[in-house]
This record gives sequence, C-alpha cells and structure tokens, in this order.
Amino acid sequence: MRLALYHPRGGYYAQPANPDPFTSRGDYYTSPAVHPAFGALLSAQLRRMWQLIGSPPQFTAVEVGAGSGILSQDIAAAAPAISPQFAAALRCVAIDRRAPPMPPDNPSPPAVPVQRLRAQTIPLRPIIGCIISNELIDALPVHRYQMRKGKPAEIFVTLTPQGAFAETLAPPSTPAIPEYIAALPSPQPEGARGEVRPDADAYIAAAAISLRAGFVITIDYGGSAQDLRARMPRGSVQTYYRHTEGSSPYQRVGRQDITAHADFTQLQAAGNRAGLTTAACATQADLLRSLGIDDLIQQARAARAQHSAAALRRLTDPAGLGAFKILIQQKPSPAFPPITDPAALTPPEPTLKTLPPTTPRHMPAAAANPYHHAAFAPPAFWHQP
Repeated sequence: MRLALYHPRGGYYAQPANPDPFTSRGDYYTSPAVHPAFGALLSAQLRRMWQLIGSPPQFTAVEVGAGSGILSQDIAAAAPAISPQFAAALRCVAIDRRAPPMPPDNPSPPAVPVQRLRAQTIPLRPIIGCIISNELIDALPVHRYQMRKGKPAEIFVTLTPQGAFAETLAPPSTPAIPEYIAALPSPQPEGARGEVRPDADAYIAAAAISLRAGFVITIDYGGSAQDLRARMPRGSVQTYYRHTEGSSPYQRVGRQDITAHADFTQLQAAGNRAGLTTAACATQADLLRSLGIDDLIQQARAARAQHSAAALRRLTDPAGLGAFKILIQQKPSPAFPPITDPAALTPPEPTLKTLPPTTPRHMPAAAANPYHHAAFAPPAFWHQP
C-alpha cells in the first residue's frame, strides 16, 4: 500500500499527472470540496478553541495532508467575518508531501494568508494552536492480518510464476499486529481479517510534539476498534477510481486510491501515550450542527440556493459524510487544564452569520456521488491467500 500510494515514481499521490481529486475528473471528493461552509464552520470551531486557550496573540492552524489547500483557504477566508480579533491572531499553514499551488480566486491578497510547506512530517517548533487533518489517516499505509489458529498472521503480497499478484500468510513483520490483537476487547474468530496502522501512532505523536498547547482535530471515516471488527470482519481496505468504489487493490496500481477505515480507539490510545487528552469524539453531522450548519441550510433555502442547500445536507448525511467521525484531542498546559465537558467546545452562539459563497474550487453537488463507506463489503476475490 505504501508503494502503491507514495512511491516517488508511479505512486498514486506522487504522480503529477493525476487529476485533481476534488473535480469530477478525480477519484474521490472530501468535505472541504463540497461547500466552503465546511471550512468556515471549522474556522468558527477554531475561534472557540482560541477563546478557551485564553485568546493568545498568535494561534496557528496547521492542516496536515492538505492536498490542494482548499480547507485551509476556506478556514482563513471565513475568519475575519467570524471575529476580526481572531483573524488577527490566526496563522494558517498547509502541509503536504507534495504542494500544488492553490488557484487564486481573488487578485487581492487575503486577510489571512495560507503558508504552504512541502513535508512528510510536521516540521514546526511547538506552537499554540490546532493540528488538523481531514481524511489523512485513512490514506496511511496499513499492515493486514488474518487470524489463524488463534494468532494473527500477516497478509503479504507476492507474485505468481505468471507475474500476477497473490496473497500469502506469514508471521507478522511488526509487533504492532499482535499488540493490536491483544488490546481488542474480544477474541477474533478464525479467518477474521483486519488492519493495523502504525503510521497513525507516529502521526499523533508528531502532532503532540508540535503543540505547546492546543488541539488536534482528526476527521475521517471509521469507528472504534470493536465497531470496525464487528462491521468489517474481512477488513476495510477499499479503492476509489473516478468517484466509484474500485475493484481489487491489485488492479490499477498507482492509478487508483487505496484506503482503510480509521481506528479511533487506536488514535485515542496513541494520544494518551503522547500526552493528549480526548476532549470530544462525535460524528461530523453532530459537530457541524453544534456549529450552526442548520441555520446555513435555512439561509440557502430562503435564498433559493438549492445547490448550496443540497451540498450542506450532503455534509450531514448520516449515510455518507455526516457519519464521519471527528476526534478532538487536547494538549493541556498548566494554564490550560484538560476539558472534561465536550459542550465547552461549542460556541455559546452561532458565529457564522452568512453562508459563504461557493467558488470554482468547490465541486458541483451534481458531480459528486454519495459516499457509502458504512455499506462497504470487500469482494471475495481480494482474499485468496
């Protein structure tokens, strides 16, 4: 998976010829591309976090795995209308292993510019602010396993004499696999398959180190370890090609996206080890509603902006993007004790008064197929060891 996605020659994310995934020519879309209100509402959430920290003179929002930078740009664009004082303190940084230039929408410089960094880690000194990722974890490589005689065997990929890909079982190459199995609340049945993602632990640890005080926001599809193993006993690896769930990951290698669901139990445990506390974990629909998305939907309907209303409803669709999980972890400090009530993160009143306009960077609602992660079942032919 690492080679197929990230190899500098031929990897899916390394190929400059790949179309922008946020367009109808791409392979998938994410919430920031659906409507700028997504980034604007997150900007309102960041303002609340800034207030909780004590309204410091500088608050840095770092997006990791930023891609085209659309989320960071929407967060920055919304800040002045939410609070001029917050906008004056806000610094936005978009990090990606490849950093394509963001298309300019306005000839005049934005009130809150977005800095771009090309990096595979978070190369920042400790900051006060928030580390944000949207659908980054699902793209981190996984080790796949299968239970055999009560123990996990790793699923490796080999070649047949005819040159075709094939799966084979062997002892785990990393202690992370048996450690993950041992931490599960119930035994795994014979033949059950799943994934272990050590890179997720490394990402959370890097985010914690980069913060002097603040928050880590992780947005992705997935669930708890117990939920994933119950819903997906054959594992969650899937592919996307031209906005359609792909076939086998052994086809179109380097030309289709490969993902696996995020394990939020793992992310919270990694945060605990790195000095983070869990402040909240909610569905995307619930968090956006707490930030005022229903008021924006009413604005769109009143203005007869049906495409915007449809896009906003897509963000809260319980069968699609609305079912995504949003994990908020906190890096406490002596002056910033851990949050014990998730309600403290909700602004006391809606701070986004006006629906932000769509731009050419955002995907037309009619061009996007719904997400169906919850209903995903991998084809049987993936699983021939």
